[in-house]
Amino acid sequence: MSSGTFSIGKLPMDDEHNGWALTIPGRTPRPALKGEVKADLLVVGAGFAGLAAAWHYARERPNERVVVLDAQTVGDGASGRNSGFVLGVKHYAHGADPSNLEPAIRIRRMSQAATRFLGEIVERHQIRCDWKADGMYIAAGGAKGEEAIGRLAEELRLIGEESRVMTGAEALKETGAANYRAMLYSANCVLMQPVKLVRGLADHLPANVTLHERSAVTRIAYGDRIRAETADGAVTAPKVVLAVNLFAPSFGFWKQRVFPLHLFASITRPLTGKEQEALGAKPWGILPAIHTTSPTMRYTEDRRILMRAQYTVSLGEDPAGGNYQKTRAHHEQLFRLRFPMLPDVTFEHTWCGVVCLSRNYGHGTKRQAPNVFTAVCDNAVGATKAVASGIVAADMALDRDNPLAADLAFFGEPALLPPSPFFEIGFGVRRGYEAWRDRAEA
Repeated sequence: MSSGTFSIGKLPMDDEHNGWALTIPGRTPRPALKGEVKADLLVVGAGFAGLAAAWHYARERPNERVVVLDAQTVGDGASGRNSGFVLGVKHYAHGADPSNLEPAIRIRRMSQAATRFLGEIVERHQIRCDWKADGMYIAAGGAKGEEAIGRLAEELRLIGEESRVMTGAEALKETGAANYRAMLYSANCVLMQPVKLVRGLADHLPANVTLHERSAVTRIAYGDRIRAETADGAVTAPKVVLAVNLFAPSFGFWKQRVFPLHLFASITRPLTGKEQEALGAKPWGILPAIHTTSPTMRYTEDRRILMRAQYTVSLGEDPAGGNYQKTRAHHEQLFRLRFPMLPDVTFEHTWCGVVCLSRNYGHGTKRQAPNVFTAVCDNAVGATKAVASGIVAADMALDRDNPLAADLAFFGEPALLPPSPFFEIGFGVRRGYEAWRDRAEA
């Protein structure tokens, strides 16, 4: 597409219950766009991908002006609802295949490039986001999960990555988390507080970048020059990076190829000193070997425990309308199984995060026109794949090749989805079957 005009009628509708944001001090958003503005590059979206694109482009072109527009305040969307993992290597055990190392090698290359990119900004600007290279655990609740982490351990060994597999008893002693049959530990992962990180990236942008929050694009016109309109202003630029994930179809791209996955999380109150002693562990991050029934968990720097479990596909941005009693009850049940030594700990906040997936886990990083670039669909690995996508899109806008582009392209473009409601029905049936099949991993 080289020209055309689109009205953007669909806007983010994330809930206001994000525990990552509600447990830290507030922040004053950057002013909304007002009036007519000209830029050398427009970036739409201030999540991990959009901010990475703005950072990379602006540092390479310090004399050019970059404008970033976001419909929300920074940290309100998917990037601020990340579970707090900056993954350095492949993190999913199910499907690990030591006989085919190419995916793991490419994931590691992208992930480590993104980690270095973020880490350099965090260190240089002293962004206080609980950035700790504490590694990650991948946990198995049953025999299927244990077999999967065994394959992943072998895969990591073959690509030169160290890992350590431990029994459930060893894992309990190290993490305090019970009800697991085995765990794999990999040191190649950084843990962080996602709202603090994404706000820090936004608040320390290079001097030639202007960020406007609460500035939803309502209309965009493509051509030799791009014009994006908001409620109170407009930006004109010769090129644009669209880092808008699920909203890409509204902007004219990836129609019927991306879909929303709704993930639910709860976070506890801070543990008391005695409760910390009873848990007997330093902060950690635990990912499930089998994700269909087992939770993702974090023990945070401020001594809270986060539990992320349950997912669904829905046409609405917030399928529960912010009423998460059943979800919290499920999280509490999983919590009691894993932390019987913490009987009085309760959850303070429960929320939903909406991430952008494709049917085949392909990525939507592409030059759509000579001056239009998309950086969307990180497939729920935003802190690394979205950052890599943003860097690649910025280099496309600079008319330069980036080796990470080949790594993203290796996994393909987002595949066409079945029409609605057949896709949603099929997804629900499959989800129910997988939950029954993997019930031993819960």
